[in-house]
Amino acid sequence: MKNISKATIDLTKLAIFSAIIILLTFTPLGYIPLGSVSATIIHIPVIIGSIILGTKYGAILGSVMGFFSLSRAAVMPTSPLDVLFLNPLVSVLPRILLGITAASVFIWLKKLLKNKKISNPLSIGISAACATIVNTVTVLSLLVLLYKDEIQIASSSALSFIVGSIFAINGIIELVSAVALSIPISIALLKIQNDKI
Repeated sequence: MKNISKATIDLTKLAIFSAIIILLTFTPLGYIPLGSVSATIIHIPVIIGSIILGTKYGAILGSVMGFFSLSRAAVMPTSPLDVLFLNPLVSVLPRILLGITAASVFIWLKKLLKNKKISNPLSIGISAACATIVNTVTVLSLLVLLYKDEIQIASSSALSFIVGSIFAINGIIELVSAVALSIPISIALLKIQNDKI
């Protein structure tokens, strides 16, 4: 085991997290059904992988999520809104920012917090929350910025309210699930690799 380089180990972890992201994207495992729509948990392996591997790999994992989200929108659309996610600015860029945010906030907080007993769960929870918020806000902002006219033409004020409510509910569920799952899983993985927090 000592002969295996850190780079090789990190690439192996990257491959495992990427495989999990792809599995969740193309199977029902990655979605929480909410009636006619679903919230996703696909962002959670991006967050955990970013915390474990750092900013560079976080951006790569975000790219993986974004690329396969775009692919799913192309080959397995589940709603009329999926056509908007064929634009990589909407499907890929926010996911890259998701990974970068999770890693950057975690690195910053673990330097800031001195008490190691609270730094792990607190740093991971805040990182997961910030990353999820950045992803949701960026996606919605880009949708409005890029497709404002299309959205106005296609929707009434009542429909806009319904769509906005769905995104708000999804965003809250995705944030809560990200924090709840990222903390115990990341702590376990960090202990396994004996990271100094």
